[in-house]
Amino acid sequence: MKHPKYNAVQAPLRVNEWNEENNTFRFGLPLGWHLPKGGLTLPHEPGMVLLAGVTNWQEGDPPAGEIPVTARPYLCMFVLDNTSLTGWEAAQEFEQIFADPDRLAKHRAGRLGQRPRGRARRILLNGNRAVLLQYAGWDHAYGCGWERVNIGRSEIFTLSPMDRPLLVTYQGALELHDRCLPELETMLGNWQWLPQPYP
Repeated sequence: MKHPKYNAVQAPLRVNEWNEENNTFRFGLPLGWHLPKGGLTLPHEPGMVLLAGVTNWQEGDPPAGEIPVTARPYLCMFVLDNTSLTGWEAAQEFEQIFADPDRLAKHRAGRLGQRPRGRARRILLNGNRAVLLQYAGWDHAYGCGWERVNIGRSEIFTLSPMDRPLLVTYQGALELHDRCLPELETMLGNWQWLPQPYP
């Protein structure tokens, strides 16, 4: 059953393997995407816990932060749990987000030092309401060394069935980000919430 104004994301690519996290959710990875050995890390942000991190980085590509001999930028997708909001408080906060996602896009873009791209999209993530925001701006992209480059960033805000707020971030050099949006749509389009509650 579709919610008003929200549309399911269609997965345009075939799933190559599945990534499952903490008995909470899973999503299919298109060819070339994987969870690297040792996992992915992000700078610590209070109230945020990294649940998942996948990338299309391949053996031979420069690790994040290295200056590559030949630039081979790659993309990463992260799923974070906002532990500072739970239950009724989270539900109320997200009702405001769902009511005016473009306002959130402007706020997030300003905080990130970037600019919004287009209008926010209202989507369904395995039946749950979500909003998809996109930005662009100068920042450090994975695989581009220390040089600041024009990056593209997609953010998805949603509530899990247990009313836990999740933030999905998909980012990389702008040209690569835009060219690989079908890969993001594939991961969102086959997203599945698992029946087990959070531990």
